[in-house]
Amino acid sequence: RTAILALGLLFTVLWSDGAFCLTVNLFFLPMPTVALDRWEHTLRLATQPLVWALMALLAGWLLEALLATWREARTGPLKHNGPLASSY
Repeated sequence: RTAILALGLLFTVLWSDGAFCLTVNLFFLPMPTVALDRWEHTLRLATQPLVWALMALLAGWLLEALLATWREARTGPLKHNGPLASSY
């Protein structure tokens, strides 16, 4: 469920600027520079929380992976009891 949210955030974060540029260039040009700057500022304010949410998810996953690696290194490799256990 969290991975689906992260994929949606990633899609939104990566494509929002491109969709904004395409929309402005196709439908709203020519436009005064002041108005364009105001639109860009509004888009940045609207998408900034999405970027931070995505970074928080990615940082959490990275921290989880580092903690799992540290625990594995501290306790040693997993013990195998299967038919190939003698080769370990």
